[in-house]
Amino acid sequence: AYDLSFTGGTNKFGQSGFTFTNTGSLVLGDIVTDSFTFGGGLTATAADRLVLAATITAAGPVQLGSSTTPVELAGSTVIDTEAANGAITFANGVDLAADALGGGLRLRSGAGAIAIEGDVGQTHGLSFFEIDDANQTGVATIGTATTAGSIDAYRIKLTDTVLFGSATLTGDEILLGGTLSGEQTDRSNTLSIQSRNVGDTIDLGVGFTH
Repeated sequence: AYDLSFTGGTNKFGQSGFTFTNTGSLVLGDIVTDSFTFGGGLTATAADRLVLAATITAAGPVQLGSSTTPVELAGSTVIDTEAANGAITFANGVDLAADALGGGLRLRSGAGAIAIEGDVGQTHGLSFFEIDDANQTGVATIGTATTAGSIDAYRIKLTDTVLFGSATLTGDEILLGGTLSGEQTDRSNTLSIQSRNVGDTIDLGVGFTH
């Protein structure tokens, strides 16, 4: 196994799909202004630790993490596949790295589907979690049959989204820009919405507060 770390300001990778095959740690960026441009898709599923803090733009699908490797955010991160309508897949959950001072995740995929096969921010909580694309038509799926699609972030912004299991949205501002639904018609599943701090007001978008 070997470790790879890229923390330069501008990073460009080829004209076709690019795969990181190292089985040690993989670090892409240490600040959101670090730019990573992939001429095709991006696959980073072999590393035993995956840490992101960058703006990643790919002309194809993006696949990150594995069943044993969640994605850690060392700072705010943007993943953008909108121009290619590329799917974005996290094969596990997403959370802040243990030593991160804060950070959030923004996803843009156009017509591409988004899948997070785990929960979001359940250990440390993100500054924001946003599916933020004016042209977003791809549906986001969060969670698995065994892990509820819960999200913890100060600001949560969703378009059409399917949550697995009995999920909880924890945030101070929650914007629902599309249909929010469960993965099946099982009425034993529940959705809870709660503020991050006792007594805070949750803003559910224009005209809706609780």
